[in-house]
Amino acid sequence: MSDISYPVGETDYISSLHDTILCHILSFLPTKSAVKTCVLSKRWKKVWNQVPVLDFIEIPENYHPLCNEAKISYNKFVNKVLAENNAFYLQRFCYEFSCDDDCDYYESWLDAAKKREYYEIDLNFTLGGSRSYKFIEMIYGKGVKMLKLTVVKVNDTPEYFHLPSLEIVHFVRVEFNGSEYMKRFTSNCPILKKIIIKECTGFDEMFFVESLTLKSLEICDIVSQAWGRSLIISIKAPILEYLSIDDEITYYMVDSLAWLTEANLNLRENFPVMVNEYGSDYDIYQNINYLISKASKVRSSRLKTSGLFLNGRELSIFGNLTHLAVKAETFTYELLRKTPKLKSLIFEEVEWIDTSINCVAEEGWLSNLKHVTIFLDNVCQVHLVSCVLKAATNLEKLTINLCCPKTSESRIRRELSTILIPSSSLRIEEKTITLCCPKISERRTLQLPVILTPSPFLRITIVFTK
Repeated sequence: MSDISYPVGETDYISSLHDTILCHILSFLPTKSAVKTCVLSKRWKKVWNQVPVLDFIEIPENYHPLCNEAKISYNKFVNKVLAENNAFYLQRFCYEFSCDDDCDYYESWLDAAKKREYYEIDLNFTLGGSRSYKFIEMIYGKGVKMLKLTVVKVNDTPEYFHLPSLEIVHFVRVEFNGSEYMKRFTSNCPILKKIIIKECTGFDEMFFVESLTLKSLEICDIVSQAWGRSLIISIKAPILEYLSIDDEITYYMVDSLAWLTEANLNLRENFPVMVNEYGSDYDIYQNINYLISKASKVRSSRLKTSGLFLNGRELSIFGNLTHLAVKAETFTYELLRKTPKLKSLIFEEVEWIDTSINCVAEEGWLSNLKHVTIFLDNVCQVHLVSCVLKAATNLEKLTINLCCPKTSESRIRRELSTILIPSSSLRIEEKTITLCCPKISERRTLQLPVILTPSPFLRITIVFTK
C-alpha cells in the first residue's frame, strides 16, 4: 500500500490498483513523466519499469549541442530506462533524436531496442539531422504492426526480408535509395493495410506501391520534392478503399480500383515540367482524367485541380457518389452530370460561374441534393447561391461560409438578402440566420426572410469566418 498518509475518510484508490492497470495508465505518459511516479511511494517505485511503452519525445528545453551537462544527464536517463525496463513486449517505442552528436548513443539505443518485441516504432530525427540506419534489420522478424519514420536516410534493404505483422507505415521526409525500395518494401509486407508517405525523396523516375492487402494510401508532396524532375506514380493495390494524393500533377499508372470508396485528389499545377517530360497539354489532361475515372466507384470524393487539364465529358459515371467537395468552375458542372446519386455538395472555391449550371439544373441533375456548402470570398460569387436554390429542389440545408474581409461582408449580406426575397410561387417561412464570428462576444443574429423550396426542412446557415 501507499506510504502517503491521507485524511480520515479518504483512500488512495489508485495505489490499490493492480500493477497491470497502473502500467496501462502510465503508458499514456511520456517515459520521463512515468518514471517520476517512483517518488510517490514504495508501491510506485518499481511500477514504471514494467510499463510497455518507451516514449522519449519529451526532450528538455535546454538540451542542445552546446549544453553538455543537460545532454549527458538526459543520455544517462535513457540508458537507465533501457537497462531497467523489464517489459519484453512494447506497445510503443518512440524517440525524437535531438542533435547530431547523439550518434554515439543512438546506435546503441536502437541496438538495445532490437532485443524486444514491439507493436509500434516511431523514430523522429527532425531535430538531429537526417541519419542513415538499416531499420529493416531492426524490425526483421518482429511483431511490429506500426512503423513511423521521420527525417531518416534509409539504406539498402537486405537481399531478402519479410515483415509478417506490419500493417501501418508512416514515412515523413524520408530519403530513399532509389525507386525499387518502396516496391520491395510493400511487396514483402503480406498484411500491410495503410501507407502515409509525405515529402519523401530519393526516388529515381518512378514511385511504386504494390500490395494485395493495402486499403489506405496517402501521398503528399513527393513529386514537388523531385525539384523539377518527372516522377511517375504507379499503384497496384486491388482492394484499396481510400486514396489521397496531395501533390503536383504528374503521370499516373493505376490498376483497377474497384473497391475504392473514398478519394481525396488535390492535384496542383506543374505545367512546365509536365509539358517538357510528357509532350502536349492534351496528354496531361488525358492522364488526369484517367486517374479520376479510376476512382469512379467512390461514395465520397474531394477533387481539387485546374480545370484546364480536365474534360468532364470524358469522365465515367460516378454511380455511387453521394458526397463531393470540389471547386466551382466550368468542369465542375460537367462533373455534376455524372453524379446521379449526389446528396452532399461542397464548393470549397468559386472560380467561375456560367450558364452550364443552369443547364445542369434544367436537366434535374441536382434534384437529389440534400446538403450544400458554399465558400464565398467576393460579391460576384453570390449568384451561385441563387443557382443552387433553383436547381436543388429537395435541398434541406444550405451553409454559406463567407471567407472575406470585413469591408466585403456587408455587400455580400445585401446581395444574399435580395436572393432570399419571398416569391409567390414558393412557401415562405421566417427563420433566424446566425452569423458566427471568431469571438463569441461578436456573435449576432439577423432575421431574414428565407425562401423555402417545396421541402419543408430547408435551413440556411450563414457562417462568417476570418
